[in-house]
Amino acid sequence: MVDDLSTCPFLFADDSSLLDIVESPTQTASRLNSDLNKISSWSSTWLMKLNPSKTEEMCFSRKINPPNHPPLLLDNCVIQPVKDHKHIGVFLTSTMSWEKHITYMITKASKRVSTLNKLKFKLPRPVLEVIYKSFIRPLLEYADIIWHGCTISDSRRLERVQYECSLAVSGAVRGSSYLSLLSELGWESLSDRRHIHSLIMFYKIVHGQTRQYLRDLITPEVSAHTSYDLRNKHN
Repeated sequence: MVDDLSTCPFLFADDSSLLDIVESPTQTASRLNSDLNKISSWSSTWLMKLNPSKTEEMCFSRKINPPNHPPLLLDNCVIQPVKDHKHIGVFLTSTMSWEKHITYMITKASKRVSTLNKLKFKLPRPVLEVIYKSFIRPLLEYADIIWHGCTISDSRRLERVQYECSLAVSGAVRGSSYLSLLSELGWESLSDRRHIHSLIMFYKIVHGQTRQYLRDLITPEVSAHTSYDLRNKHN
């Protein structure tokens, strides 16, 4: 891959992305177009053909009236701006909302919940629990440390899916207390599990067990760059 890019590249298998923080739409477009030209030249040198029709542009902003951005070009083709994009299994939206991704997960998991309900009279509880934890819950937790900051409404939608599964596994009647079912089954709420996953990731970041770009996101402790003898400096 090209080394002297002015924007930030991210690579995963055959997926690649360029990221830049927009302070001036014109300057950002200039940097991105320059890097796209370098990538296009590199691919031509190595006899690789890029597909501009499968390349998309997305601007993340919470502004009500975001500024217009100059077009981006790849192989002299204008890259199509989009409002949402599925990136490595996660739906990203220009407004940084997770509703679309969570709806996608729930729709996908609901098909398997229907299968679980059909099996609840034929299989014992331990087998039903293994089916839930192996084939349904992972769908509801895919990349959860990324979208852990979803809205309360979306979080409740996810919990309702687990509630349906807890009814099927336990054999309880509809209307039973969700918290009681979690206690009986020994399960945690999905929200609590996301919180634990986020803490584990934060521990890995702080202790140097992740990629450098994640460690760069952590603000250094005050004691690391001050000459004052703080109370907890040596703790």
